[in-house]
Amino acid sequence: MSTPANDLKKNLARSQQNLIDFLRVDLDLAFTILNTAKIEKHSGNTQRMAASLEIVRKALQSIRHLAERVQDETALSEIQAQANVLEAALTQFKSGDRHETVEKAGAIPFPRRMEREKLRR
Repeated sequence: MSTPANDLKKNLARSQQNLIDFLRVDLDLAFTILNTAKIEKHSGNTQRMAASLEIVRKALQSIRHLAERVQDETALSEIQAQANVLEAALTQFKSGDRHETVEKAGAIPFPRRMEREKLRR
């Protein structure tokens, strides 16, 4: 039999996992958009490049804000590390460094297959 206290704990755990999953997906998408900005730069489409960079900047701001709500220290550390890599890549791109793609080097990789399976639930 379910008690209100147990239901609350289950809902909190589910809420935390959903938040963590959302932040991971948002980070992955932000890296993809940053790579898109690089492609747009090389093709000479500076308007789209600027729009993409603004999307990445806003995503990073949102990720940092929402990460404050993550209670699991391991997940929080992972998300913060990825956000730091994204911020460094964004800064590097804006400063004109010409790497072809943005890599999440030194950060903990996200298992994409697991992420997709979680999103299907």
